[in-house]
Amino acid sequence: MALNITGCWELELPRPIWNQSTWDFLQNTYRDSVEEEWSSIPPGPEDSFQVPYEVRQSNGKGRGIYAREKVNKGQLVWLPTETAIFFADQEEEFRYFLSELPYDLACDVIQWAYVFQEEDDVFACGVDLGNGSFMNHGKAKDDMNVVSREDGGMVASRDIEVGEEILADYTSFHEIGQLSWFDYLAKEAWDCPGSGTNPNSVLFYLEEDL
Repeated sequence: MALNITGCWELELPRPIWNQSTWDFLQNTYRDSVEEEWSSIPPGPEDSFQVPYEVRQSNGKGRGIYAREKVNKGQLVWLPTETAIFFADQEEEFRYFLSELPYDLACDVIQWAYVFQEEDDVFACGVDLGNGSFMNHGKAKDDMNVVSREDGGMVASRDIEVGEEILADYTSFHEIGQLSWFDYLAKEAWDCPGSGTNPNSVLFYLEEDL
């Protein structure tokens, strides 16, 4: 199937909140796209969130994650149990994965995906194929309430109250310009011609902050 991810900015908003059957489909398609030994998501992974939460539309951000119970500072919030990893030499596998998805899901995936530093001078593409993909970026430092730890998990950086949106700092792990094939695909999908990077793209928030 040919890959077509241009024009994602034209998708109808708000984007849907996907259910577990969609996550299962995405995870199975990912495992089929890479050799089993390279899959970072085992069959039947546990939910990546370690605290009670709900997904709902977030004003100005699209879909978001909200705490259903108070979360204490230092408490484990999220683990990368549903994170698909594509290594720097797996552009073909990533393109194949996207090509096997319905257009709107492929657009979502390329929006959620990011580049991270796996080790010294080694970069990879990651994308959470679970509700963790709905965790938004806090535009102001005071809004951010989770922080990454060395194993890739996230803990509360302060107390999070019931009903408060859980917000990360994308700039702490996303590396722009380190994986050229990913940056090309992301811009092809979400850059609106004539108006610069589309506000629905993760690159819009990162480039403003960096």
